[in-house]
Amino acid sequence: MLKLDVRKRNYIAVSAVSFFYLFAWSAAMSFFVIWLGQVMGIGSTQTGILYSANSFMALVMQPLFGYVSDKIGLKKNLLLGILLILLPIGPFFIYVYGPLLKSAFWVGAIIGGLYLGFVFNAGYGAIDSFMDKISRKYGFEYGRCRMFGSFGWAAATFLAGRIINIDPNITFWLASGASLLAMIALASTRIDLSAEEKEKADSVKLKDTFGLVKNKKFIFLLIFMIGVGSIYDVYDQQFGTYFVQQFSSAAAGNKWFGDLGSIQTFLKLSF
Repeated sequence: MLKLDVRKRNYIAVSAVSFFYLFAWSAAMSFFVIWLGQVMGIGSTQTGILYSANSFMALVMQPLFGYVSDKIGLKKNLLLGILLILLPIGPFFIYVYGPLLKSAFWVGAIIGGLYLGFVFNAGYGAIDSFMDKISRKYGFEYGRCRMFGSFGWAAATFLAGRIINIDPNITFWLASGASLLAMIALASTRIDLSAEEKEKADSVKLKDTFGLVKNKKFIFLLIFMIGVGSIYDVYDQQFGTYFVQQFSSAAAGNKWFGDLGSIQTFLKLSF
């Protein structure tokens, strides 16, 4: 049996993690606003509340994830935890989140914000940071690993645009399946930590994180990111519904919206 060297093995494994994680994210969330409107019958005001809940929970958790990520260095504990919690995303949407939004909207919004904010909005930062660190350590390009993530997103969006017209629950099961494959890929990485790397991770203190608020450049970057994120969230919340309404049927609009998302992602890779 052909054995891969550690560098190539980690490159393939991390690329697979990126592909399957973003596939899961896209399968669950690329048609989120359409699922809320067409399947759940939720109006624009409540949809805005749900997007706000997801973003707020992510805002709370991201600094904690950043600190933990720096503290553990290249250990896989945090990422495996995120993917393990992501694994039941399908049953969560079908048997927990959806029914709660119909019977107890605010409870569903809070629980959904906690869960989705954890596994996606906040969790991706930790996964992205891990990919960057491991690519630097083993000398391969981070951008190529991230490229496979974009392929995963495009593939899931393309499929979701068709599957949602058959049964939207199938896309949630696909997200769970992809998260399982991402866990397997992450477990296959082989990372040898040096004494220096362990010492560097152990030296990270919580006060270092809070110390960033004194850095003016960091504050300006934070303001910029909040502005960009706000614009994108408005687009993400409104455009899907608007786009689908331009077609003679919701089914046709859903299909073309999936195609549009795939083409958009591939064009982004070209620039």
